Amino acid sequence: MKLYFTILLITTSFSVNLKFKEQDMTTIDKVAEINKPVLVIRPEFEMNYVIEIADYILKNINGSKSVGIKSAGHFANMERPEDFNKIIFKFMNEK
Repeated sequence: MKLYFTILLITTSFSVNLKFKEQDMTTIDKVAEINKPVLVIRPEFEMNYVIEIADYILKNINGSKSVGIKSAGHFANMERPEDFNKIIFKFMNEK
């Protein structure tokens, strides 16, 4: 059985460490240690600081990939649940 990390870009700890405590990067520094497939879901109307976090994750985790959801904001899973679920199921079934 494969283990997956799905990052849904609603993680407060990443934003706090990335934006306000750059000298104390205890959480965000650990991102590069992830060695499993990672999916970053990027809604079209996401908040700027979350986009920065997504970019950091994509840059620092080998093999991470990004998928966009049009016409959705920070709560894409509630705004566009069918699209969101299709993306998750496709990712989980990739080999």
